[in-house]
Amino acid sequence: MALVSILRDELVDRRRVLKDEVIMDAVALASIFPGPLAVNIVIYVGYKLRGKAGMLIAFTGIILPAFVLVYILTYLYFEYGDVLNVEPIFKGVMPAVVAIILSVAIKMTKSHIRHRVQVLLLLISIAALLTFTGFKTIIVLVAGGAILGYLFFRHEVQGSNDLNEIPVSRFNGKDVQVVALALVAVAGVLLALALFGEKSMVLQLISVFSAMSLSLFGGGYVFIPMMQEVVVESLGWLSNAEFIDGIALGQVSPGPIMISSVFIGYKVMGITGALVATAAMFLPSGILMVAGSQMILRHSDSILFKSAMKGVYAVTIGMIFSACVKIGMALEVDVVSIAIFLVGSLCLIRYKMNLIYVILSAGLAGSFFM
Repeated sequence: MALVSILRDELVDRRRVLKDEVIMDAVALASIFPGPLAVNIVIYVGYKLRGKAGMLIAFTGIILPAFVLVYILTYLYFEYGDVLNVEPIFKGVMPAVVAIILSVAIKMTKSHIRHRVQVLLLLISIAALLTFTGFKTIIVLVAGGAILGYLFFRHEVQGSNDLNEIPVSRFNGKDVQVVALALVAVAGVLLALALFGEKSMVLQLISVFSAMSLSLFGGGYVFIPMMQEVVVESLGWLSNAEFIDGIALGQVSPGPIMISSVFIGYKVMGITGALVATAAMFLPSGILMVAGSQMILRHSDSILFKSAMKGVYAVTIGMIFSACVKIGMALEVDVVSIAIFLVGSLCLIRYKMNLIYVILSAGLAGSFFM
């Protein structure tokens, strides 16, 4: 959600190359598609801006900094048994992250929440996500928001557009082609694994991490026990101690927790393994989201879609507020953290300072005082 906040601030408020609704649609769709939410959103935004080239550039931009950092830490770990102490920097950044998420949630609320039903959905979303965890909770909230949005806002949307209800069309030729190509691709990977899997470590890496990417629902922490079972217990690529250390390195990076794929890939095949594992971990789910979203958004002009999304937007903003609370509750409460949060919130909400300056300042404060 911090990444969503930065995207909105840069692309909607400052550069004005996207509408706020595009970010909201991306959050809602990424919440119900497999894979890491933040990376999927960035891939989707890149696709919306510049097509396939934009998708690849956005993917590279969002993954490369975390990849480089984790690769350096991984290299030091395996070569020298030691890593750089970057934890104080990220301890300073985290209170600023909470301030960033809070500031964007407030902006989105002002822009999109205009009805008592939306307020109720927002509050229910926050309460549900703070009480229950897991992908099923998100699915129920998004589906419930869509249904209530349609029931309460379809006449309002229809009146504002002066249009009759546009029926949702059936699957057309493009839909069938996309599904068929996806099935052929998956079948091809499975067939190749069956034929060459034991001989080609590259193919094994692609197969294992692609399968993880396409089956990862419910957030990055679902990845940990699943990957441990595969790479430690089944394949024996890492010892249990190495796996725990790899997850820890992923935790201190500014990227998604699945960036631990760099660590695992490096242990198996060096730099080649790190690159292959990372690409296979993030690209398949991002491509699936872009392909799937085109099927859904093809009907974006319909009254059904527009009214449903009014409810989904309220749920989405509630998700952002709940992320703010959860991250805040996980922080170590001390004078420095509280000061960073308060100053960051003031700079962002009152003075509308650029998010990058807030993050860099918080990181410096953490390195000196934590």
